[in-house]
Amino acid sequence: MTEAITLDELQEKLAFCNKMYDAIRLVDPVLKKVIEYRSQCVGETETLCYNYWENGRICDNCISVRAYLENKSFMKLEQSPKVIMHVTALPIQTAGRPVVLELLKNATDCMLIGSGEYEKDRTMRSIVHDLNDMVVKDHLTELYNRRFLDDRLPVDVIDATLTRKPLSVIFIDVNNMKAINDKFGHVAGDMVLKHAARIICSWIRADMDWVARYGGDEFFVCLRNTDNET
Repeated sequence: MTEAITLDELQEKLAFCNKMYDAIRLVDPVLKKVIEYRSQCVGETETLCYNYWENGRICDNCISVRAYLENKSFMKLEQSPKVIMHVTALPIQTAGRPVVLELLKNATDCMLIGSGEYEKDRTMRSIVHDLNDMVVKDHLTELYNRRFLDDRLPVDVIDATLTRKPLSVIFIDVNNMKAINDKFGHVAGDMVLKHAARIICSWIRADMDWVARYGGDEFFVCLRNTDNET
Protein backbone atom coordinates (compact mmCIF):
# COMPACT_ATOMS: atom_id res chain seq x y z
CA MET A 1 0.00 0.00 0.00
CA THR A 2 1.09 3.57 -0.69
CA GLU A 3 2.48 5.56 2.22
CA ALA A 4 1.05 8.93 3.22
CA ILE A 5 2.11 11.98 1.23
CA THR A 6 2.84 15.39 2.72
CA LEU A 7 1.15 18.72 2.05
CA ASP A 8 4.29 19.86 0.24
CA GLU A 9 3.77 17.04 -2.27
CA LEU A 10 0.04 17.61 -2.55
CA GLN A 11 0.01 20.35 -5.19
CA GLU A 12 1.93 18.19 -7.66
CA LYS A 13 -0.31 15.21 -6.88
CA LEU A 14 -3.48 17.23 -7.45
CA ALA A 15 -2.28 18.50 -10.82
CA PHE A 16 -1.49 14.96 -11.94
CA CYS A 17 -4.69 13.44 -10.56
CA ASN A 18 -6.90 15.99 -12.29
CA LYS A 19 -5.84 14.44 -15.60
CA MET A 20 -6.42 10.86 -14.47
CA TYR A 21 -9.64 10.88 -12.45
CA ASP A 22 -13.21 12.06 -12.86
CA ALA A 23 -13.23 13.71 -9.44
CA ILE A 24 -10.72 14.37 -6.68
CA ARG A 25 -11.30 15.81 -3.25
CA LEU A 26 -9.79 16.21 0.18
CA VAL A 27 -11.81 15.01 3.15
CA ASP A 28 -11.58 15.00 6.90
CA PRO A 29 -12.50 11.34 7.50
CA VAL A 30 -13.33 11.88 11.16
CA LEU A 31 -15.60 14.92 10.84
CA LYS A 32 -16.84 13.65 7.45
CA LYS A 33 -16.29 17.06 5.86
CA VAL A 34 -14.92 17.99 2.45
CA ILE A 35 -11.97 20.34 2.89
CA GLU A 36 -10.23 22.80 0.58
CA TYR A 37 -6.55 23.15 -0.22
CA ARG A 38 -5.41 26.73 -0.66
CA SER A 39 -1.94 28.25 -0.45
CA GLN A 40 -0.43 25.07 0.98
CA CYS A 41 -2.95 24.80 3.80
CA VAL A 42 -6.32 23.14 4.28
CA GLY A 43 -9.64 24.65 5.32
CA GLU A 44 -12.94 23.04 6.21
CA THR A 45 -16.15 23.40 4.20
CA GLU A 46 -19.70 22.61 5.30
CA THR A 47 -20.09 19.85 2.70
CA LEU A 48 -20.45 16.34 4.13
CA CYS A 49 -18.29 13.89 2.19
CA TYR A 50 -20.94 11.16 2.03
CA ASN A 51 -23.49 13.47 0.38
CA TYR A 52 -21.69 12.70 -2.88
CA TRP A 53 -23.37 9.27 -2.90
CA GLU A 54 -26.88 10.68 -2.42
CA ASN A 55 -27.96 8.13 0.18
CA GLY A 56 -28.07 10.38 3.24
CA ARG A 57 -25.81 8.27 5.45
CA ILE A 58 -22.16 7.64 6.29
CA CYS A 59 -20.62 4.92 4.14
CA ASP A 60 -20.43 1.61 5.98
CA ASN A 61 -17.18 0.70 4.24
CA CYS A 62 -15.44 4.05 4.78
CA ILE A 63 -11.95 3.56 3.40
CA SER A 64 -10.96 7.16 4.14
CA VAL A 65 -11.16 6.73 7.89
CA ARG A 66 -9.28 3.45 7.49
CA ALA A 67 -6.59 5.18 5.41
CA TYR A 68 -6.20 7.77 8.15
CA LEU A 69 -6.14 5.28 11.04
CA GLU A 70 -3.74 2.84 9.36
CA ASN A 71 -1.72 5.43 7.41
CA LYS A 72 -1.90 3.62 4.08
CA SER A 73 -4.03 3.69 0.96
CA PHE A 74 -7.22 1.72 0.34
CA MET A 75 -9.50 1.16 -2.64
CA LYS A 76 -13.16 0.19 -3.05
CA LEU A 77 -16.18 0.43 -5.33
CA GLU A 78 -18.98 2.75 -4.24
CA GLN A 79 -22.25 3.65 -5.92
CA SER A 80 -24.59 6.56 -6.31
CA PRO A 81 -28.04 6.19 -7.90
CA LYS A 82 -26.53 6.62 -11.38
CA VAL A 83 -22.90 5.50 -11.38
CA ILE A 84 -20.34 3.11 -9.92
CA MET A 85 -17.14 4.81 -8.83
CA HIS A 86 -13.75 3.31 -8.11
CA VAL A 87 -12.49 5.16 -5.04
CA THR A 88 -8.90 5.37 -3.81
CA ALA A 89 -8.14 6.93 -0.43
CA LEU A 90 -4.63 8.26 0.26
CA PRO A 91 -3.63 9.62 3.69
CA ILE A 92 -2.04 13.08 3.78
CA GLN A 93 0.49 13.92 6.48
CA THR A 94 -0.45 17.15 8.27
CA ALA A 95 0.40 18.59 11.64
CA GLY A 96 -3.04 19.82 12.55
CA ARG A 97 -5.83 17.53 11.36
CA PRO A 98 -6.67 14.27 9.58
CA VAL A 99 -6.71 14.71 5.81
CA VAL A 100 -7.31 12.08 3.14
CA LEU A 101 -7.12 12.52 -0.62
CA GLU A 102 -9.94 10.71 -2.42
CA LEU A 103 -9.55 9.84 -6.10
CA LEU A 104 -12.77 8.90 -7.89
CA LYS A 105 -12.94 7.20 -11.27
CA ASN A 106 -16.18 6.35 -13.05
CA ALA A 107 -16.18 2.57 -13.44
CA THR A 108 -19.76 2.16 -14.64
CA ASP A 109 -19.15 1.58 -18.35
CA CYS A 110 -16.32 -0.90 -17.89
CA MET A 111 -18.35 -3.02 -15.46
CA LEU A 112 -21.75 -3.15 -17.13
CA ILE A 113 -22.82 -5.77 -19.61
CA GLY A 114 -25.73 -5.14 -21.95
CA SER A 115 -27.61 -1.87 -22.06
CA GLY A 116 -25.24 0.07 -19.81
CA GLU A 117 -28.19 1.62 -17.98
CA TYR A 118 -26.91 1.36 -14.44
CA GLU A 119 -30.04 2.83 -12.87
CA LYS A 120 -31.97 -0.21 -14.10
CA ASP A 121 -29.27 -2.79 -13.43
CA ARG A 122 -30.22 -4.32 -10.10
CA THR A 123 -27.68 -7.12 -10.43
CA MET A 124 -24.74 -4.73 -10.59
CA ARG A 125 -26.14 -2.67 -7.72
CA SER A 126 -26.34 -5.84 -5.66
CA ILE A 127 -22.76 -6.84 -6.53
CA VAL A 128 -21.33 -3.49 -5.42
CA HIS A 129 -23.41 -3.58 -2.24
CA ASP A 130 -22.30 -7.14 -1.47
CA LEU A 131 -18.62 -6.33 -2.07
CA ASN A 132 -18.74 -3.57 0.52
CA ASP A 133 -20.72 -5.73 2.94
CA MET A 134 -18.03 -8.41 2.75
CA VAL A 135 -15.58 -5.96 4.30
CA VAL A 136 -17.70 -4.70 7.18
CA LYS A 137 -20.25 -7.44 7.92
CA ASP A 138 -19.97 -10.61 10.01
CA HIS A 139 -20.87 -13.53 7.74
CA LEU A 140 -22.69 -15.51 10.44
CA THR A 141 -24.91 -12.93 12.14
CA GLU A 142 -24.96 -10.35 9.30
CA LEU A 143 -24.16 -7.70 11.89
CA TYR A 144 -21.27 -5.30 11.47
CA ASN A 145 -17.87 -6.78 12.30
CA ARG A 146 -14.93 -5.69 14.45
CA ARG A 147 -13.34 -3.78 11.58
CA PHE A 148 -16.46 -1.63 11.20
CA LEU A 149 -16.53 -1.04 14.96
CA ASP A 150 -12.89 0.07 15.02
CA ASP A 151 -13.48 2.48 12.12
CA ARG A 152 -16.89 3.85 13.05
CA LEU A 153 -16.83 4.22 16.84
CA PRO A 154 -14.16 6.99 16.91
CA VAL A 155 -16.21 8.95 14.37
CA ASP A 156 -19.39 8.69 16.44
CA VAL A 157 -17.55 9.60 19.66
CA ILE A 158 -16.09 12.74 18.09
CA ASP A 159 -19.43 13.66 16.54
CA ALA A 160 -21.16 13.31 19.92
CA THR A 161 -18.48 15.46 21.55
CA LEU A 162 -18.71 18.23 18.96
CA THR A 163 -22.50 18.29 18.87
CA ARG A 164 -22.80 17.80 22.65
CA LYS A 165 -25.21 14.94 22.17
CA PRO A 166 -25.14 11.83 24.37
CA LEU A 167 -23.71 8.56 23.12
CA SER A 168 -24.17 5.23 24.87
CA VAL A 169 -22.57 1.85 24.25
CA ILE A 170 -23.57 -1.58 25.49
CA PHE A 171 -21.50 -4.76 25.67
CA ILE A 172 -23.56 -7.94 25.52
CA ASP A 173 -22.12 -11.36 26.31
CA VAL A 174 -24.22 -14.45 25.57
CA ASN A 175 -23.88 -16.79 28.54
CA ASN A 176 -23.10 -20.51 28.42
CA MET A 177 -22.10 -20.63 24.75
CA LYS A 178 -19.37 -23.18 25.42
CA ALA A 179 -21.84 -25.47 27.15
CA ILE A 180 -24.30 -25.10 24.26
CA ASN A 181 -21.60 -25.89 21.69
CA ASP A 182 -20.35 -28.89 23.69
CA LYS A 183 -23.81 -30.36 24.25
CA PHE A 184 -25.64 -29.54 21.02
CA GLY A 185 -22.83 -28.82 18.55
CA HIS A 186 -21.55 -25.69 16.83
CA VAL A 187 -24.43 -25.60 14.36
CA ALA A 188 -26.81 -25.13 17.27
CA GLY A 189 -24.44 -22.57 18.77
CA ASP A 190 -24.47 -20.62 15.51
CA MET A 191 -28.27 -20.64 15.55
CA VAL A 192 -28.22 -19.18 19.07
CA LEU A 193 -25.87 -16.39 18.00
CA LYS A 194 -27.99 -15.54 14.96
CA HIS A 195 -31.13 -15.49 17.10
CA ALA A 196 -29.41 -13.24 19.64
CA ALA A 197 -28.37 -10.89 16.83
CA ARG A 198 -31.96 -10.65 15.58
CA ILE A 199 -33.24 -9.87 19.07
CA ILE A 200 -30.65 -7.14 19.63
CA CYS A 201 -31.43 -5.56 16.25
CA SER A 202 -35.12 -5.49 17.13
CA TRP A 203 -34.31 -3.30 20.14
CA ILE A 204 -32.44 -0.53 18.32
CA ARG A 205 -33.34 2.28 15.92
CA ALA A 206 -32.24 1.14 12.48
CA ASP A 207 -31.73 4.68 11.19
CA MET A 208 -29.53 5.83 14.08
CA ASP A 209 -27.95 2.98 16.06
CA TRP A 210 -25.76 0.06 15.05
CA VAL A 211 -24.69 -3.34 16.35
CA ALA A 212 -21.44 -5.21 15.78
CA ARG A 213 -20.28 -8.68 16.65
CA TYR A 214 -17.31 -7.92 18.88
CA GLY A 215 -16.04 -11.45 19.36
CA GLY A 216 -17.25 -15.04 19.43
CA ASP A 217 -20.27 -14.56 21.71
CA GLU A 218 -19.90 -10.83 22.39
CA PHE A 219 -21.89 -8.01 20.83
CA PHE A 220 -21.35 -4.26 20.86
CA VAL A 221 -24.25 -1.82 20.57
CA CYS A 222 -23.80 1.88 19.80
CA LEU A 223 -26.78 4.11 20.66
CA ARG A 224 -26.47 7.61 19.25
CA ASN A 225 -28.15 10.57 20.94
CA THR A 226 -28.97 8.32 23.90
CA ASP A 227 -28.19 8.62 27.60
CA ASN A 228 -29.01 6.36 30.53
CA GLU A 229 -32.43 7.95 30.94
CA THR A 230 -33.55 7.65 27.32
